[in-house]
Amino acid sequence: MATNCTIGYINKRGEYENIYCHYDGGIGYTGHTLFHYYKNFKDVETLIKLGNLKFLHKNIQKVELDLEPFNQIQEPNREYNYLFKNGEWFVLINNFENGKWVSKKRWKKLVFDNDLNKEFYIKKIKKLNNDFGYSI
Repeated sequence: MATNCTIGYINKRGEYENIYCHYDGGIGYTGHTLFHYYKNFKDVETLIKLGNLKFLHKNIQKVELDLEPFNQIQEPNREYNYLFKNGEWFVLINNFENGKWVSKKRWKKLVFDNDLNKEFYIKKIKKLNNDFGYSI
């Protein structure tokens, strides 16, 4: 079973744009990779414009595209959902309960202690949650 995720950003028109990533979408890999290797808007925008992924690589040139057609997601509705906004990464984690995804609808800032340590912590970000109509 794959740990899938969405990766997105807020475009210049203020709209949420994202892609689907099928494998290793958890914070320990995809979150860590986004945080350390996709640090600016241009890189994130280039990644999103490539389309859906099988797997995220540290090097944007080696990204594996998903061959299956997948419609753009309007809501962050996968297990892990990443958002790049104002130069920072945020994550929304959903739980699968009773056959469906259930969200606490709380975006949290993704922060790693240092480059060598994959330990992380996430902080509640009130403004970002309000932007999506989510509560703290």
